[in-house]
Amino acid sequence: SRIAPADAEDASEVEFYNSRMREKGAYLLSYTRNGKNMVGVGFDLDAPNAKQRFMDTLKDMAGVGNDVEQFFDEVFNGDKPLLKSHMDALLQADVAQAKSDAATLTKNYHALPKRVSNALTHMVLDMGVKAVRGVEGLIESLDKPNPNWSATSLAIQNSEFSKSSPSLSQLAVENLANIQKQVDKRRQESGAAAADKAAADKAPEVADKAPEVADKA
Repeated sequence: SRIAPADAEDASEVEFYNSRMREKGAYLLSYTRNGKNMVGVGFDLDAPNAKQRFMDTLKDMAGVGNDVEQFFDEVFNGDKPLLKSHMDALLQADVAQAKSDAATLTKNYHALPKRVSNALTHMVLDMGVKAVRGVEGLIESLDKPNPNWSATSLAIQNSEFSKSSPSLSQLAVENLANIQKQVDKRRQESGAAAADKAAADKAPEVADKAPEVADKA
């Protein structure tokens, strides 16, 4: 089922939301995973600022009641479920913050292929921006004028993200492999075109010298 916002910019954004839902599940009642209290699509109820983010996001929405703080406590304790609109709003707020944080990771963020920036956003959602910044080799590979997508892929595979979201990590690795193939193909084509041009540039010189040789004969 679709969880992306109705005004999603493009197919890649819709797939971003849906792939996250497939990885994390979508729960209207609170649940426990890896010792953490969660709700919705991976919303961490135990996070230091979880209550404030929850209240700021849902305070004006239907189904919350007159006391949004009490509603948080009831959701946390499993006494009340979220509405689907609440779940979507919490996820969209988390994603918006994660995108903003991911944009601080590399100077090339806005020039990255959408599939790569989406992978960074997933990583920030899972690990936090500080931990993503500390992934060995990741930011170094992305900061280059011509990023090494194979190095980026290896960094993701070796990160905590590959354990916390294995299917999303695998999707990122596959996307990066495809991007690298496209880059390699363009380089080969560019190299072949340059060789053809060099050969063509030299051809007139040979033709011009031919009469000279004939005269000397």
